[in-house]
Amino acid sequence: MLRHFFSKLTHASKKEELSLLASSVHAMKDQWTHHLETLTQEKQKLSAILSSIYDGVLAIDHQKKILTYNEPILKIFNLGGFNLIGKKISDVPLTPTLIKDIEACLEFKKTYQKQIKITPNTERYFECTISPLLSISSKIIGAVAIFHDISELKKLEHMRVDFVANASHELKTPLSVIRGYADTLLEEEGLKEQTIAFVKTIQEHTHRLTKLVEDLLALSQLETEQTLEKAALDLEALIPNLIHHLSPLAKQKNVSIQTNFKEKYVWANASKLEQALTNLLENAIKYNPSGTNIWILSEKEKEAIRLSIKDTGVGISPEHLPRIFERFYRVDQGRSRECGGTGLGLSIVKHVALLHGGYVDVESTPGQGSTFHFSLRLP
Repeated sequence: MLRHFFSKLTHASKKEELSLLASSVHAMKDQWTHHLETLTQEKQKLSAILSSIYDGVLAIDHQKKILTYNEPILKIFNLGGFNLIGKKISDVPLTPTLIKDIEACLEFKKTYQKQIKITPNTERYFECTISPLLSISSKIIGAVAIFHDISELKKLEHMRVDFVANASHELKTPLSVIRGYADTLLEEEGLKEQTIAFVKTIQEHTHRLTKLVEDLLALSQLETEQTLEKAALDLEALIPNLIHHLSPLAKQKNVSIQTNFKEKYVWANASKLEQALTNLLENAIKYNPSGTNIWILSEKEKEAIRLSIKDTGVGISPEHLPRIFERFYRVDQGRSRECGGTGLGLSIVKHVALLHGGYVDVESTPGQGSTFHFSLRLP
């Protein structure tokens, strides 16, 4: 009788356990179903967001395989109805520079931003930003590239450059004529002092306008130039010629130019480099106190050479530094015009640096001087 009681108890316990297990399985099923529905909804939301974005979006995992993308990517790279999910970026007809930048982003966890030109059917320009995808522990898990179409902006920019270049060419001839007549008038004898003063004023302003036109033409040329012919240049041969060319201005200001080259060979275009350095040196001479030194320095910086023009002049206030390389931006309007500046010199320097694949920046303290840094590739 006792055995029968325990048998019934065991049988009841097993039934309860099975019932409990079944309940747990159903609860897990409901939970997984809920998670699956949530994930599906999130995926649909992500898909809807991507499809509604005008810009092209391309996400890549740490193995360089495509995680996701939106419809504009197919149009940008003329890929038709291809399915890119899971494909390696090297197997997709992207531009070589883009693949290189994506790989660099994955390797160095840095954001890369540049303008790229794509010409599958028609020429189009895009502002491309490639950013790393990081986990909570800051481990690289992929990268995302966003392509913003700037073709219309580029078209307007080309129109502006063409207009400035054409207008500058048209201004050169009348300015030459005015300057020629002014020079001829001054050679005449018996002119009144007032007449001579008027003609000299015409000469002075014609010279200023001519310099402005020349700088506008130089800037337009730099903006339209795509590549430069470069060669290995010896700074110890190039810089002394520049110093000799600027020696009359330096003597007039009683300023000495010194050099210190830790690295003397650079990979650059000689005429464009001279153009940039001449602008930097002229500024340093104009704004340096009498009886002081200007230093031209060179040193290795990773895989590049950094040229520095250091002065002990008036310096630049911090609020002006972000805009110092803009066209026509002047820190001191009155003094800049008094010194004969056009407001385009530093903009020319910036474009020369960009054409060399480098950069230009400045460190400055008011009352203590400025140091302009110009980077160039090693030969």
